[in-house]
Amino acid sequence: ARSKADLLDDRCSQPHKGVRRFERGERYLDLPREIQAAVPDLLRAYVTALGERAPKARDWGIEDAAQRVAGTGSLGRVRIAIVVKTASGEDRIVELKEEGSSSVERLLGPPHVALAPSDRVVAAAHAMTPAPARLLASLPTTSLGRSFIGRTLAPQEDKLDMRSARARGEIDHIVRYAGHLLGSAHACAATRPPAAPWSAADLAQILDQAI
Repeated sequence: ARSKADLLDDRCSQPHKGVRRFERGERYLDLPREIQAAVPDLLRAYVTALGERAPKARDWGIEDAAQRVAGTGSLGRVRIAIVVKTASGEDRIVELKEEGSSSVERLLGPPHVALAPSDRVVAAAHAMTPAPARLLASLPTTSLGRSFIGRTLAPQEDKLDMRSARARGEIDHIVRYAGHLLGSAHACAATRPPAAPWSAADLAQILDQAI
């Protein structure tokens, strides 16, 4: 239900002289100097990876960039949020997220096809969902020597508001439904299912590696 304008307003200050900045605090932090200096190169690499999917992205200008703090899936990794202005004067948020090896490699070993971490994540997103994140692209090599995925944030990716569900006692139903969707997606994407179910020790090892 959130509009694009609300998405921007919830994350950024109101434009000052036409320029937006992320509100520093719990969600957005200043980037280390080395990463801040690399942001223009990273954005150019993302635009190049998009190619003809977003031909007008070549005209994007950077208004601000910050370290994004979101969930626990990226602990210890670089996660960059960039406010860009399009040629038409519209503001958008681009996110670049560093990718590393998968936590299940500790159990299953490396994949049989060698892929850069960001290529692996993008391939999995396309295998598991009919509509991956908007303008999802892989940046397998960058000036920082790290592998990133890029995307643009959209209101359609908002998380579920669990407060109202908790009040109505619907959380168990939602968890079962979401768990079924997630499990089904993984099952559809699996090309080499394990011959035997994973043991509790196997699952614990995956959890330890993920953390």
